[in-house]
Amino acid sequence: MIKHHHSDSSQISNFLHPVNGYRGVQEKQGIIPKNHMHQNLKALKEKEHENKLKKEKDAIKKEEFKLQKYKEVESKVKDIKAQDYTPENPVNENYLKSGANRERITEQNIKKKEIAFEVKKEKEMLANEKKPPIPKKEEFNEPVTHRDSKNYIVQNATKDLKSIAKKGEAKVASKAVKEDFEKPEDFGRVPQYIKDRKAIKHEKEQKEKEEQKKKDECPPGMRLVSEEDRLETLTELEKSKREVQGAINKLPMLCDTQFLQQKKNNMERKLQEIDEAIKIFSRKKVYIADD
Repeated sequence: MIKHHHSDSSQISNFLHPVNGYRGVQEKQGIIPKNHMHQNLKALKEKEHENKLKKEKDAIKKEEFKLQKYKEVESKVKDIKAQDYTPENPVNENYLKSGANRERITEQNIKKKEIAFEVKKEKEMLANEKKPPIPKKEEFNEPVTHRDSKNYIVQNATKDLKSIAKKGEAKVASKAVKEDFEKPEDFGRVPQYIKDRKAIKHEKEQKEKEEQKKKDECPPGMRLVSEEDRLETLTELEKSKREVQGAINKLPMLCDTQFLQQKKNNMERKLQEIDEAIKIFSRKKVYIADD
């Protein structure tokens, strides 16, 4: 009964004074709960500080890549940056001022003009300076060298004559060697294949000229029948003439019916047309309509 009463009182106490989770239980037991947020922030700051120190350490240890021949050469960019960012440097003071660049250019132009003026002045001074006087014969102590009494004109002329004689001898010798050379039988002749090519080319040109001439002589709207076609057509016409003539000869002597008379007239008319065609194709040039 006592235990049951104790549990009932604790339940009523919990109901009247509810506990705020696990942290409330710790506070109720007299234990101070951990401030995880504070600890996390502290850990982040420590980690950030640690990373910063590591980067600084790595930056000190890390050496920039340089070619072997430039290992001992100092960086001019670093020197210029260090010079620009020193408080004693007047360029750094005026760097962000309005019109600083214009003033610097003006100063440079003034310096250039001053230098040019000084150079011009020095040139004028040098030009105005007198040259030292030429020493007199008595003052000149160096021994006078006597020239050789050689006639260089005669020597040069003799050399030229000798060289001409040598060239002439060389030409004569080369000519004799050429004369001794045995010439082949066909030396200086045009090869046969070149002659054949020329003949074929000439024949082709002649054919083209003849065809062009025929085209020029041909009336407009007509074309010239080739010799082969003309002879072939003439042969066919003569053959047709013989056939028609044979058919007429086979007719009876007296054609007293209308059918026989009409047949004979048609054959005679056809024979006349064949004769006219034979006359035309017997000519040397035959022109027909160009369809």
